[in-house]
Amino acid sequence: MTYYIGIDGGGTKTIFCLLNEEGTVLTAYKDGSASYKQIGMDGVVALLEKGIFQLLKEADVSQNENIWTCFGMPTYGESRANDELMESLIKRRLEKYHIKLVNDCEVAWAGSLLLEPGINLVAGTGTIGFGKNIQGDFLSAGGWSEYFSDEGSGRWLGVKCLELFSKQADERLKKGPLYEIVKEYFSLTEDKEIIDLFEKDYQPYRSKIAFLQKLLLEAAKQGDQSAIQAYDDAAKELAMIIRTLYIRLQFHEKCPVSFSGGIFKTGELVVTPLKKYLSDLNITIVESQGSPWVGAGLLAKYYADKKEPCSAFIRKVIETNFDIL
Repeated sequence: MTYYIGIDGGGTKTIFCLLNEEGTVLTAYKDGSASYKQIGMDGVVALLEKGIFQLLKEADVSQNENIWTCFGMPTYGESRANDELMESLIKRRLEKYHIKLVNDCEVAWAGSLLLEPGINLVAGTGTIGFGKNIQGDFLSAGGWSEYFSDEGSGRWLGVKCLELFSKQADERLKKGPLYEIVKEYFSLTEDKEIIDLFEKDYQPYRSKIAFLQKLLLEAAKQGDQSAIQAYDDAAKELAMIIRTLYIRLQFHEKCPVSFSGGIFKTGELVVTPLKKYLSDLNITIVESQGSPWVGAGLLAKYYADKKEPCSAFIRKVIETNFDIL
């Protein structure tokens, strides 16, 4: 019997799922970071080995079965040398599982649009867009280094929060609710105490910087105009990602676009201006239909069979798209 394993790797958590030939999700498993920048390449291989073993053990499936795997890996595609080294390490230890490596934005697209042509935009701690057209051509946009890119992301908005605080503090901008929100959150006696606090406790940690976006959100809800403008600026950056993919992939028919990630939980602060900046394109905004780990499972079958899975298989996967987070 043939089985398929989908792995949605992330910088914080990694989701594993095991599917049978009919598309039934037999079991799922959650573990920590799959980023080699955080846990090293050997750590990633150990994580995969542990996760796959756990799935097979829970489902009582022999390791000698025909097993095909797709691993959506963060940072895959950023360095050819690192990609080749990662692939060789995985092949050496886990060759029998036929592991196909793709960027994690591809599994997000596959789950969101169920392998159908279109564009998926992820805007969480970081940002990246992935699109595939009817001819099978695919591209990503955004998702560069957090140090000079990731525009429109939680981290980008977290930095923007402190930028606006500093401007309000010395009155380059008119003081608004953001000033008091930040000052209270950090228990500042003097405004410039924020410099030392940020550099020691936040600067090394991407997710902690992204958390500061919540302070910006609270200020925007209280009517802070500079905070509201920051979300409009984020929407403009996110629209640029979608526009680039739309043009470069030459979508002529109406193109479905799905969104995922915490930035879209800000509601109309981002979504309304984003729609405005995309209003001249022939797109339809659609709900995400499945999780990234579902997408990884679908891609495992796709790469195993060299063709898209049948609709019955996809329906079966979606029926068991339970919440395991």
